[in-house]
Amino acid sequence: MLKDLLDIESDFKGEKWTKENFEKGLPWKWNLSFQASISGKIIGFCVASKRGDAVHIHRFMVHRDYRGKGLGTAMMQEIVNRTKKAGSIKITLKVQNFNFEAIEFYHKIGFKK
Repeated sequence: MLKDLLDIESDFKGEKWTKENFEKGLPWKWNLSFQASISGKIIGFCVASKRGDAVHIHRFMVHRDYRGKGLGTAMMQEIVNRTKKAGSIKITLKVQNFNFEAIEFYHKIGFKK
């Protein structure tokens, strides 16, 4: 599983996550985080935790071969559902200012700067 996560990370141009990043304990992490897979191969993941009254997305990635096919939107709907179950109403995240594809995606689905 870690190998699949690191493979998805491999084309990310920013700071890469390590095994330690994935294993770090965070409030509600195991209730909020999830992966998307096809035939046992992970093709996307979301790592999130609770921060006060909000859910914060630490990492949200879709494998390069599956981008632009609706998977990211479906995954974002899943984190919205998990956020509501956690009793939160707000989702936060950070995106690097050079990651134009991600910025466009987040704006398209309703995130505001």
